[in-house]
Amino acid sequence: MDIAWTDFCRRHALTDLGGVEEFFELDRETAISELAALDDTVSFIDSTLRQSVEHITKWLPEVDEDISHSVTVAFLPYGRYSFSPKHRLQLFSLDPNASPIETYLFLVHVYYHELSFVNETAKGRRCSSEQLSAEDFKEWIRLLIRNEGIGNCAVLKELIEFRDAHSDYSFRYFSYARKIGDPTLLQGAVSVLAEAFTAVDDGNVVQFTSGVNKIFKNEALPIINLVGIHMAESIASHQGIAKLKDVYQRDAGNFFASYGETNAPFASVLKNL
Repeated sequence: MDIAWTDFCRRHALTDLGGVEEFFELDRETAISELAALDDTVSFIDSTLRQSVEHITKWLPEVDEDISHSVTVAFLPYGRYSFSPKHRLQLFSLDPNASPIETYLFLVHVYYHELSFVNETAKGRRCSSEQLSAEDFKEWIRLLIRNEGIGNCAVLKELIEFRDAHSDYSFRYFSYARKIGDPTLLQGAVSVLAEAFTAVDDGNVVQFTSGVNKIFKNEALPIINLVGIHMAESIASHQGIAKLKDVYQRDAGNFFASYGETNAPFASVLKNL
C-alpha cells in the first residue's frame, strides 16, 4: 500500500499530501467478504459509468459555449476521505459496507462538486479560496449551500427512495440522508445560519472560517446540506428545474434571490443573507 500510494502521488504531482497511514484504514483486518464487496461495487460503478455521466449532465446549466471537462476518479479501498486535492482529480474512498447504489449516487454528487468551479464568477472563485472579509465569508458559504443544494437535488429522488426502502441501512456517504425533510432540524439549521451571518464581521472572520466544519458541517446538524437541499427543492418546485440549473457565471446571491421569490417558509429570512 505504501509503495502504491507513493507512486500514485508522484504520478499526479501530489507533493503535499500525507502518508498512506493518514489516508487509509490500515489497522483493521481485511475479510474476504469485504474484498468481494469492494469488487462488486467497483464492477457496478464501471458498468454504470456512462449512466452516471448522463445523470449529472441533466443537472448542468444550459450554456451557449461548448465546455468540456475531464476528471479522474481514483478509488481508495478502505480510504478515510473523499475529496479533490486538485482540479480534474477526485479521491473517492470505497467503503465495503456501503451499498453500490449509495456509492453510485454519491459519485454523481461528487461530479457536480468537481464541475461547480466552472460556474463560479471571478468573485466566487476568489471567495472560495480566501476569506479576507465578512462578505467574502458569506459569499463562500452561499456558494457551498448552492452547490450542495443542487448536487444533492441531482440524486435526491433516488436517495430518498433508497432510504425509505432500507430503514435499517446505515449510510456511509450521505450521513445526513435520514435528516432530510425533518422540519425541526431545518428550522434549527436556518436559525444557526442566520445567527452566524449576523455575528460574523471583518474582525472575527478568521475564527468563523476556521470553524466552518464545526458550525456548518456538523454531523448532528448539517446546515449546508439541509438548507441547500431545501432551497434547491423550493426553487425547482416553484420556478422549474431550468431556473434551478441557471447558475453559470452567476454569483450565489442569485440563488438566494430566486429562493426569496418562492413562498417557501424561510424565504423572508434567507433571501437577504
